[in-house]
Amino acid sequence: MDCTPNWSSPVQNPNSNDLISFLQFDFTIPHKVFLLPGTENPEGSLQLPPSFEDGGEFVDTATSKRYKQPLVLYAIQTSVTLSPPRNTHTPLRSLYAMNKIQVLPRSGAQPPSATEDFPGEFQMACVRTIKTQRCCIPWKSLAVGKMAMSTREPPPIKLDIPAPRGATYCEISVTFMPTNPVKLVGNFQHNFLNCRLRSRLRIKTYYSTQNLQQIPQRSRCSPLFPVRLRSSFIDLDTRDILMSLSPSSEARKEWMASICLPIHTPLDMTPSFTSAFAARLYALNLDIRLPDLAHEPFKLEVPLQLVFGHGYPD
Repeated sequence: MDCTPNWSSPVQNPNSNDLISFLQFDFTIPHKVFLLPGTENPEGSLQLPPSFEDGGEFVDTATSKRYKQPLVLYAIQTSVTLSPPRNTHTPLRSLYAMNKIQVLPRSGAQPPSATEDFPGEFQMACVRTIKTQRCCIPWKSLAVGKMAMSTREPPPIKLDIPAPRGATYCEISVTFMPTNPVKLVGNFQHNFLNCRLRSRLRIKTYYSTQNLQQIPQRSRCSPLFPVRLRSSFIDLDTRDILMSLSPSSEARKEWMASICLPIHTPLDMTPSFTSAFAARLYALNLDIRLPDLAHEPFKLEVPLQLVFGHGYPD
């Protein structure tokens, strides 16, 4: 790209008597540079991934081997030609510079994930036996029924917004099936239950020595496959809410409730992406407990997209 740049006003170099001027210019990276031609890669896949740094050296505890983590850096190289004044014999001068830049392609949101195509990857629903607590002695607890909790993929979180944090929400459906629909016991008599929800963001970075021809899965990360995974968590929030249960019919065989959980994430995150040799995917991990009752925690994990921009420009 050839252009006539703008020079800033000269400033004094604090370490010498020289005057320093800064060269200012704008540039655009065509989005087609990042698009992946062909059909042998997943939909929405990029030829070049965004800038990201995935931490320091990783040590495999099973083999004691050390691995460098994925690191993608971009830099812009500039060549500046200084033309001498006319009618002089001063030769042309060329200056070269290379500056690191951050690149975040506008990927936009993809359709919701078909979680059934990723066995063992997500936990969309969870059923637990609910018991009343008696004198803090587990074997004296009384089973009062079963409770099912389920959710779906939340709307994507947009990272390019004028806000301190990214935001979305997660809808959780609750169904309680009492053992004795006629006689409810304990806290169920009042149709309200205390609920504690802990949310975390699972960060999954896949990288491969061969072309990723499909969206990577944890089940394919083994010594038999060229794909490796680094998984970590970020704690998001812990909330205490009062859940209201309502009977779905006069028979009262099922009691229903709905929870809308706000989700907030940092904005300095790498957006979700897949590329020929690396991928960054996210999942919302939920741990739900009813403090006044005895039960195993409800564990849910659903896909979550973090996107930059609203899609590919025209």
